Amino acid sequence: MKTSHLAMIQAIFIVSVCGQDDIVSQYIKLYKTLEEKLYGKIRPVLNQSKSVTVEVDVHLLGIQELDEKEQILQSRIALNCRWKYETLKWNVSQYGGIRKLNFSPKIAWIPDIIISNSVDSMFVLTDNNGDMNRIKIMSNGDAEWDSGGNIRTTCRIDITKYPFDSQTCNIVIGKLEYDSEVYMSTSSENVFTTALEGNGEWKLKSALIKEKTVHHNVTEIIVMLTLSRYWFFYVVNIMLPVALLSIMMVLSFKIPPVSGERLGYNMALLLSFVVLLNLIGESMPRVSKQVSYLQLYVSYQLSTSVVITMLSILLVKFQFTKSEINIPVVIKLYSFFCRCKRQKSEISNNVNDNSRIDKPSVENEEKIQSEYNDQMLATDAAQMIEKLFTWIFLAMFILSTILFLVVVAT
Repeated sequence: MKTSHLAMIQAIFIVSVCGQDDIVSQYIKLYKTLEEKLYGKIRPVLNQSKSVTVEVDVHLLGIQELDEKEQILQSRIALNCRWKYETLKWNVSQYGGIRKLNFSPKIAWIPDIIISNSVDSMFVLTDNNGDMNRIKIMSNGDAEWDSGGNIRTTCRIDITKYPFDSQTCNIVIGKLEYDSEVYMSTSSENVFTTALEGNGEWKLKSALIKEKTVHHNVTEIIVMLTLSRYWFFYVVNIMLPVALLSIMMVLSFKIPPVSGERLGYNMALLLSFVVLLNLIGESMPRVSKQVSYLQLYVSYQLSTSVVITMLSILLVKFQFTKSEINIPVVIKLYSFFCRCKRQKSEISNNVNDNSRIDKPSVENEEKIQSEYNDQMLATDAAQMIEKLFTWIFLAMFILSTILFLVVVAT
């Protein structure tokens, strides 16, 4: 019984080994037959006057960096190329059911694909991955080849709406030679992004593909990537501190000048503004051809803060002046109007209540009033101007902020 089992196992082993040897021999036979038909690097069409149609699918694998100053996009892509290899076809039944073979790109024909707008030396995808990715050829002549890599391409940057900006960068996929021997096309209008790795600064809004005819029957593929910036970080670290400092600067008019703290408060805020601007300048894109609305907004708030500081200095001077000569005409007119109004009120009160008229006390009050007339003149006028300036600069801040948000949002 044991002998029969051993004989059966040996027979199965011999059949399996013979079967594997037969498959290997069929592969060797098929390879030798097809290598004779490769004809080196001749295009894989029986009629050499016809173009080879190559379908290209683009897979976006990652967005490494978008350099605004140098205007360079660093990305990683993979290309899936398919074409018909008319010179490499075989009958599956004659070669043990073999349906697919792999050939090295060094001995078989592949399209010479380049990145036309690469900032480096001519980026030829064939040279980079020609020895790594082999060509898959089916029995009916369908060929498939994968290529790709890390690329650096030009990208025109518009930072006017920074940090709420969106940038559209193109990756131009063309041929090494502009001829009609190869016709490039794409089977999809969208870039495949299933394997895309996220980026901390940019979000991919859309990735489209379009074919562009350069010359007669000469095409290239343009990959259009639309990227939007993550703006929350910049709002928290740039816009919010600027807005808070601006509001605090406006509120400086509420500090009484007699406390002696107003000018020190203004200078401290102004110095904080300058330090903040240095930090903001390092984070902003350094593009000399364009100025972002955020830069204009921050510069406007800084200028307003300087004006508020200058006005605070003048108002403190006016309130502590002892000579009416140094008081501006506008302030004199306002104070005169206030005195006339106050005197009319006092006269009406005296007329209504004659029993309470005390001529000596009236004379004393007029004497005291004349002694402190200059000082009260400046104090009353300065308080009025401080209230007016508070509302004016607060309105200017609110309107400028709303205008900035509306402009960058449209």
